[in-house]
Amino acid sequence: MKFKYVEAKNFLSFGNKWTKIPLHTGLNLVVGYDKQKQRSNGAGKTSFVEMISFGLFGVVAKGLKKAQIINWKNKKGCEVKVTFEKNDSTYLFHRGIKPDFLKVFKDGAEYPINSSVKEFQKELEEQILGLDFKVFNSLIYSNPNNSISLLDTPKAQKRVFIEKQFNLTEFSALNKLNNEIIKKVELEKHDIEKDFSKNLELIQNLTGEKQDIEKENIVFSNDLNTLTEHNKKIELQLQSYEEYTDTTVTTKQKIIDENKNIFKDKQKDFDERNEKKQTLKSELITIISTIAALKKQKEEIGNIVEHLEKLTLLKEKLNGFIPNLKETIDDNKEKMKIVEKKIDDIKITIKNAEDQKSELVQLENQKEYKINTLDKQKREIGDITEHLEKLITLKENLISFGDIDTKIDTEKTDLKALQNLLVKTQTSEFENNIIFAQNQIKAFNIDDLKGKSKCPTCHSKVDYDTIKKEIDSEIRTLNTTIDTETEKQKEVDENIEQINNNIEKKEIIIADFNKDLQKKQECEKDIIKLEVYTEKQKELGKIDVSLTALKEDKKNENLLIVIKDKIKELNDSLQMPEGILYNKGTELSMLEDNLIEKQECEKDIIKLEVYTEKQKELNKINSEINKLSDYTEKQDILFVLSEKNDILSKEIEGLSTTIESLDTEMIIINQKLQEKGTVKTDLETSVLKTKHKQTDINKNTERIVSKNEKLMVLSDENNTMDTENKEKQIELDHFMYIKEMLKDENIKQFAISNMIPIIEKQVNYYLGESGFGFYLKLDNWLDAEIKGPGITNCSFASMSGGERKSIDLALKFAIMDISTIRIANFPDLLILDELLDSSVDSFGIESLINIIRVKQQKENLKVFVISHRSEISELKPTHTYKVTKDNNYSSVEVTKG
Repeated sequence: MKFKYVEAKNFLSFGNKWTKIPLHTGLNLVVGYDKQKQRSNGAGKTSFVEMISFGLFGVVAKGLKKAQIINWKNKKGCEVKVTFEKNDSTYLFHRGIKPDFLKVFKDGAEYPINSSVKEFQKELEEQILGLDFKVFNSLIYSNPNNSISLLDTPKAQKRVFIEKQFNLTEFSALNKLNNEIIKKVELEKHDIEKDFSKNLELIQNLTGEKQDIEKENIVFSNDLNTLTEHNKKIELQLQSYEEYTDTTVTTKQKIIDENKNIFKDKQKDFDERNEKKQTLKSELITIISTIAALKKQKEEIGNIVEHLEKLTLLKEKLNGFIPNLKETIDDNKEKMKIVEKKIDDIKITIKNAEDQKSELVQLENQKEYKINTLDKQKREIGDITEHLEKLITLKENLISFGDIDTKIDTEKTDLKALQNLLVKTQTSEFENNIIFAQNQIKAFNIDDLKGKSKCPTCHSKVDYDTIKKEIDSEIRTLNTTIDTETEKQKEVDENIEQINNNIEKKEIIIADFNKDLQKKQECEKDIIKLEVYTEKQKELGKIDVSLTALKEDKKNENLLIVIKDKIKELNDSLQMPEGILYNKGTELSMLEDNLIEKQECEKDIIKLEVYTEKQKELNKINSEINKLSDYTEKQDILFVLSEKNDILSKEIEGLSTTIESLDTEMIIINQKLQEKGTVKTDLETSVLKTKHKQTDINKNTERIVSKNEKLMVLSDENNTMDTENKEKQIELDHFMYIKEMLKDENIKQFAISNMIPIIEKQVNYYLGESGFGFYLKLDNWLDAEIKGPGITNCSFASMSGGERKSIDLALKFAIMDISTIRIANFPDLLILDELLDSSVDSFGIESLINIIRVKQQKENLKVFVISHRSEISELKPTHTYKVTKDNNYSSVEVTKG
């Protein structure tokens, strides 16, 4: 796929006028200049190459939204055209925003759009472009400032990159599909096994049920025989209960009822007398209890004379206390508050002075710290006079080397010319002519013709003398040629010796120049190292000025002395009010103790006042006890009632015995009647059971036949399911084998292990062609080990910034090589945005340029290097694309070289 042109208007910083830019084969440099800001950044260099990705895919590498792609000033009419050739056809992609559209032309004819723009874009990527934006952005477009090195990424991300880059994700998709099929087959197999187990369980249950029914029928038959025998026994038992009738029960019940009525009358009389007896007993108990309670109250009140005497003494003590004691205490407290406020005001003034003092001390400490810090910085810098003198000497030495690079290039050119001359001289034909002539002389052998008249080979007539004369003449001519050519060869040998001498001299001169160049480079490095001391000299001057200013500043120090004197004066003035406060506090404490003692006395009087009331209560209790002491009459009445109740109790006991005897007889008669009814019921129940047992036996026989039929159906179903299960197992084994093959350690590992050696070979090819003295050894995780003459235990992380960038670029190109093989008609574009502007020294830039040049020449690419570094002139570009921004609009000018 060969790109020809890109055209745009109202795209990013490009204005409403169409800008058409030819895309030239070779190593092209893209530079920029913003006239207003007078700098290279922001001119629109990246915008120029972003036209290509927008025209092809509708997006840009910056990840901007559509509204941000349109020129900010014109705000509409954004259009981009990209023209390229593929398979002898010319394609034009024409895309726009506001209005939004996409048109594609092949050899002038517009492609029909039969679907949505999104689906049409996908169709274009698959059928025409052969790659999507992600592949384009990762292989064609590169900006190291927006990505990290592939060799620095974690293993898992490297694996994802490799799988995605080389279409190994298809194996993951296939594995996912296979897992879904396995899940489906396992589910189907599980359902069959579940149904099989269910049927098997049904068979087992039916068989068990059938056996239970058969066992039950045997039990039922035995029960039927037992019931028949039992019926005969019950019929005989029923005959023994004929003497017990309902008339016997009625007669006995009448006698029991008469005795019970007599018992009730006697019991009623007994209960009435007993109730009177209990009432009298309760009244006596109440009287006795009340007297005991009153005596107990009297004991509880006890002797109150002592308490009444103590009450009199306390009242006399209360009269002896100072009157208005609480008001005196409150007055003292108010006076103390005034003194305390005065003390607090002095303390606040002292605290403010102390705070001011702390701030000044802190400022003085900060000042002291600054002075110490500056002294330390000054000591760390030290005496730099010797370094500055050495820097002047080195700069003078550097001037003395002159333009040594040009001299070396001139000598190398002369050396190359001498080497080419040597090759041409060594390939002269003189030596070959001598050898040819010597071989011709050796071939003139006529000894076989001596003394013969005919040639032994062709049998023609020969004259030996004539032939010998001719051969001798020819030999002389050849010897002359040999002599001539030998002389010429001697001249050539002398020239070769002279050329070799000149080559040796040139090589010695170049070696000397290289030594001078090395000394110059070392001198430049030393100058760079020592340049820092010019800055340090300026720094020392600033430090001295700061130190002088700090040491001369005495303002805070003087103020601190004044504040310290003020604090001492305030502390002295605090002593008198504190003494007054102490005396008042002591007096207040004594008054408060008197108040507490008075309050305790009042509380004790209140407690003892109760004993005057208890005296009245005690008199009342003694009166009540006297009233309740006469209760003998009630005791006599209680005795008479007890005697009469004893007589009635004996009569009631006799009637109770008679009734119990009659009840026992009645119970026996009722039991016999109940037993008779039970036996009769048992006979009826047993006859009914006999009939039911026969019915159950008949039903069970029918159930056994039904169970046998179901067992036959279930057995046939299980045979079918067993066959299906075996078929599913074979299918499952097949997919499990595929799953095993699709594991990372199998097919993917195999694919990756075959690709890594190719990547490694291509990486080392680019590094070798660019003059690096090391090579990479890559494992299947793209972890790199650096190897080479004299290199041991070296990793990617231990390389310099320039070497790391070179390795990254070589790795990117190696992956591009594989993608070029994989993707037919791979684009002939390579865009390197600010690759050379990152932290890389001049040697690193030269190495990167060498790798880029090898890639460009190998693939005949259109390489666009975007940069704003001054050293980029070493690139020696095929064309230079200068992007200029003037009045916020960008334009592109293309020049050769």
